[in-house]
Amino acid sequence: YSNLKIAIKDINIATGDSKAIEAKLHKLQKVLDSFNEGKTKLESACQEGENLCTYLPKSSVNSIQEQISKAHQDFETFLKQCLKDKQALEECIAELESFEDQCKSWSLWLHEKEER
Repeated sequence: YSNLKIAIKDINIATGDSKAIEAKLHKLQKVLDSFNEGKTKLESACQEGENLCTYLPKSSVNSIQEQISKAHQDFETFLKQCLKDKQALEECIAELESFEDQCKSWSLWLHEKEER
């Protein structure tokens, strides 16, 4: 999943207009949609590692089990961060849309006042 980390490296930065932030959210959602596939691949790799442990010396087994545990932890941490980023982007979009609506409203009000 390291390629996914690279793909969304700057997504959590909520800068730009609502369209730019919506594009970031869409990109993040694509990553989130692929998490099941990533989890399946991780589970498969971990199972292979566990299977290899039966043929390896005890000293190597501990190292492999630590790596498997760390891979699971890293994956879960990455998923949690993506979900937090998604929520932050959704909140940012809602705020921006509200702000843009207020700007339009105030612009119309100002235009009406200028015409009087």
